[in-house]
Amino acid sequence: MLKITKGILVGLAAMLLLAAGVSAKPKSHEFNVPAEDVYQAAYKYAREHHRVNFTDEKNLVFEFHTGTSLASWGFDCNVSIERTKGGAILILNVQKTKQQLLAWGAGDRMAEKFFKGVEAELSHEEKK
Repeated sequence: MLKITKGILVGLAAMLLLAAGVSAKPKSHEFNVPAEDVYQAAYKYAREHHRVNFTDEKNLVFEFHTGTSLASWGFDCNVSIERTKGGAILILNVQKTKQQLLAWGAGDRMAEKFFKGVEAELSHEEKK
C-alpha cells in the first residue's frame, strides 16, 4: 500500500499550482475608440513602462517584457487589438518567464494595471 507522506502532498500541491499558472487565459478589455488609437495608446504605454521586443503595427500586435519586482521575475506579454463594430478589443496574454515557478496572481494585477494605463493614454489623447 502506498504511504502518503507530507513530501508527496507538498509535491502534488506544487504540481497543481504550476499547472494552473501555465494555463493562464488571455485578458481582454473593450474600448469604444478605433483599433488604431487603442494600438497607439497601448504601444506608447508599453514602451514607456516596459521593454518592447516586437511590434507589427500593420496587424496591430506587439510583444513586451515587464521588469522584475519582489513578487516576480517579470512577464512576457503579447498584445493584439481586434476591430469591433463599436471600437476595439485589446487582448493581453501574460506569461511567466521560464525561470519563474509561481507568480501568485501578479499577472492579473499587471494586466489590470496595463488596461488602466491604456485608458489613461486614451483619455490624455482625447483632451488634446
